[in-house]
Amino acid sequence: TSTRLVVGSSSGTMYEGPWEGNLTKVDVGSAVTAAEYDSSGQYVVTGDANGDVKLFEAAPLKLVRRLGKHPGGVVSVGFDSKGRTVVSSGKDKKVQEWDVLSSSEKPLVTFMLTGNAPQKVAVNLRERIVVSASGDSDVKVWRYPTRLVCMAGSRYSPATIEVAIGSSVQSNASKI
Repeated sequence: TSTRLVVGSSSGTMYEGPWEGNLTKVDVGSAVTAAEYDSSGQYVVTGDANGDVKLFEAAPLKLVRRLGKHPGGVVSVGFDSKGRTVVSSGKDKKVQEWDVLSSSEKPLVTFMLTGNAPQKVAVNLRERIVVSASGDSDVKVWRYPTRLVCMAGSRYSPATIEVAIGSSVQSNASKI
């Protein structure tokens, strides 16, 4: 197997394929604002400017189904480690979890963020943690679906443009 690449464009076109080869072009109808492969590389989830969260088969790129919608547009998408659920966030200030295997467009969980709409959101499904960053440099950490854990405030001025969250790891500092 080879490493694959998915590229979304503002024109509503998406490209997918092996990074060293020819990419397949697919019209998806709206600007792609977020995309991620599942851990097997067999599926791609996307979010777009129209708010649709969609599941595609990769190789070749083929729409499986629409998972759901965020009015105002999608900010981020991601699979859980087993590829059974997808988490999306939108400009509607919602983080939603979707069942990939279900035919329903109803989310399993909906979690409302507070404050300004997020510009970027990162999710750790295993530990159920959400990190959100808004354009005014607010960074908030949430344990979803229940509560705000901490707020970093505006210490990341002038504006936070990206966030990421990793899994818990055991420190190897003493072994170095």
